[in-house]
Amino acid sequence: MKQSVSVYLRESKYFVVTIHGSGGGEPCIASGPVAELPAPAGGAELGGAVLRGLDASTHNVPWPKDFKKVTEPLLAAAQVKTWATFAKRAASVRVDRDGSSFSLMVGDNPSAPKRSLQASDAAVLGGEIATALAPQSK
Repeated sequence: MKQSVSVYLRESKYFVVTIHGSGGGEPCIASGPVAELPAPAGGAELGGAVLRGLDASTHNVPWPKDFKKVTEPLLAAAQVKTWATFAKRAASVRVDRDGSSFSLMVGDNPSAPKRSLQASDAAVLGGEIATALAPQSK
């Protein structure tokens, strides 16, 4: 079953947000937990946070009635009040894991091409994510 996280780079910090599914569906509710790391974090440190976030991804979260509550953990970690404020200065990569295969989708566009990756360890995974975020950081 697919597990997912979003990784944001904003103002010299990485934010790794666990994404959950509802009713057994695909992960689409980015409600945390949220891990915060300084950028540049080492590849192993960033990759380790991503792997922990993927391990926490579930498929049984109730569908939110108020999506503002969903983003509260991320906004609190970034010390901003609104998603618009956060997003203005953030670059993002979605990381999906299905078994031992990983895919990276850069940005917020679900139709964007995904890049397949066979990460042998946390350092490789973290390095690939940092590289994907670097050219788009604002």
